[in-house]
Amino acid sequence: MANLKHGLHAEMQCPAMMRKPQRVSITLSWSMYQALVEESCLQGRSISNLASYWLEQHYVMAKSRREA
Repeated sequence: MANLKHGLHAEMQCPAMMRKPQRVSITLSWSMYQALVEESCLQGRSISNLASYWLEQHYVMAKSRREA
């Protein structure tokens, strides 16, 4: 990936790379982490899966508000 321009992510220059799931790392407050743990146990999901679901749902809601 030596041809990447400085400051741009690979996904911005090569859309095909966006087709596979990508890993991210975030820092959560203790209360948000506890909420994730409790809810993931209730739903039988992994913490990672639930966090991904929550992010996707927030994005969908925010996008629909912008388009309204």
